[in-house]
Amino acid sequence: MHLMGLIVVRLETYVAIISCSMAIKHFTYVVVCFLLFLTVPLPLFGQTVARTTLYVDETQGIRRFFYPVEARVPFASGELSDSENVRLLSDGTEIPATYTALEAWPDGSVQWLGVNFNMSIGPLGAASFEVEYGPSVRSVVTAPRGLIVTDDVDSVQVGRIRLSKGGDPLLQSVDFGGETIGVGRNGLRVHDHDGEIFPIDVSSVVFDFVRQGDQFVEVYYTGLIPLSSGEELPFEMSIGMPNSKSWFRVLVSVDDPNDHVRGLSFDTPVSVGALPFVWDFGTDRWTYGSLRNITDEVQLFAPSRTDSTRPWEVETQRDDRREVYEVSTGDSTLSMWGHVQSERVVAFAMEPQSEGDTMHYFSIDGRGQLSMGEETVAARQHRIVVYQHYVSLPVQIGAATSPMSMLYPLVTRVDSERYIDSGVEVPSF
Repeated sequence: MHLMGLIVVRLETYVAIISCSMAIKHFTYVVVCFLLFLTVPLPLFGQTVARTTLYVDETQGIRRFFYPVEARVPFASGELSDSENVRLLSDGTEIPATYTALEAWPDGSVQWLGVNFNMSIGPLGAASFEVEYGPSVRSVVTAPRGLIVTDDVDSVQVGRIRLSKGGDPLLQSVDFGGETIGVGRNGLRVHDHDGEIFPIDVSSVVFDFVRQGDQFVEVYYTGLIPLSSGEELPFEMSIGMPNSKSWFRVLVSVDDPNDHVRGLSFDTPVSVGALPFVWDFGTDRWTYGSLRNITDEVQLFAPSRTDSTRPWEVETQRDDRREVYEVSTGDSTLSMWGHVQSERVVAFAMEPQSEGDTMHYFSIDGRGQLSMGEETVAARQHRIVVYQHYVSLPVQIGAATSPMSMLYPLVTRVDSERYIDSGVEVPSF
């Protein structure tokens, strides 16, 4: 019933009550009846419920099981005051999700809403969800296997991953299947043109949460990397962890306005068991081999995606002898992922970011030192996106399509009119 109709009905009721009270000439009844009239709620102005459609597409021909979805939904200024006033619907039924106000308008209302949830979808499949929002909207469901966050003074435990807040050593422990972290380079490093390696200054690091929910947690580091020249380079690093997969994603950016840096790397001393280690890389030939001694090493070098003139190359080192193990030809393709395994398995992947004269690389040695990074001739900013996935044996079952799934997440979007009406820039897909 419309608001005006309700008011008319209530006024008519009130008049009838007064008439009744006058007939029996008892003022108390009038007061009681009037109070009852006031206690019957009228619809509150502004408590509207609205919906917008969120689309999810699988574009790589990969079947996804309980896959983590990351979406960004735009809102006009004043349209959504709080990220708590949202819920996600699938065929009219609410599903668990994490909601985060990623950016705000000057009036404090939500400009970009982060929506994290899990779903299963077949190869090249498509699905849609309704994002319901408004002052009266509240989410009432939680994830059955939600992430538990323990925030300590010097570290944070997110599910089964513990990170130091100082950032070096970064990864303190993982516990998906008896994994441990070894001794070695652990976290972000920059490499200058002379080959010297520099860690971050832990005393400069500022730690914060970007997203914190039972579906997805993302933490954020900023700080400085001091060089031997005395210059300090600012860096940013975020680490995202879903509840449905035993992997994490790292985004790293280092500003280098004076071109002091040759490249950067994200390093982890993995512990997969006793030697020998078996390794493989994501080539169309399935390039693989083994590391039998602690001094053994294998490296993959791959040019930027825009440079088709240079081949990718795999080099090995054994008994102080370094040699080319495999090199691509014109018809060979490469995806930046791999595995290292013994009694346990770690899958890893990299999403190349830099263009131009840039080389991306993986490096694994017999001590379990894993490095993923990039080298460039000249750049004012260095960026990498890397993934690590702790999986069970056999790798064909434990990892399945996970390396490619990590590199190529599900694509999310809203209607183009949504971007226009919200006053934000329409993203390019």
